[in-house]
Amino acid sequence: MLLHVLEPSRKIEDRFATITILTSNGQTVSGLLVAEDEKSVSVKNNEFKVVRILRGEIEDSKKSLKSLMPDGILSDLTAQEAADLVAYIRGL
Repeated sequence: MLLHVLEPSRKIEDRFATITILTSNGQTVSGLLVAEDEKSVSVKNNEFKVVRILRGEIEDSKKSLKSLMPDGILSDLTAQEAADLVAYIRGL
C-alpha cells in the first residue's frame, strides 16, 4: 500500500486508468472508462459527466501511464504524520 502512495503511477489498475479518446470530428474526451460495448464507449470526465462515444467516431484512444493520484502526496507531512496516515488506512 505504501508503495502505491509513494509511486502512484508504478501500477495503475484498469478501473483507475485515465483514457483519452480523439473523435473523428476532432473532439478530445478524457476520463475514466465506465462502460463499453460493441457500439460505444462511455467515459466519465472530470466534471463527473458521462460522455458516450460511438465506436465508429473514435479516431484514436490511449490509456494514460500517469496515475490520477498526484505524486508527492506525502511531501507536506512529517514522518510521524505519514506513518499515522498509513496506520489509519491499514486499519480501515
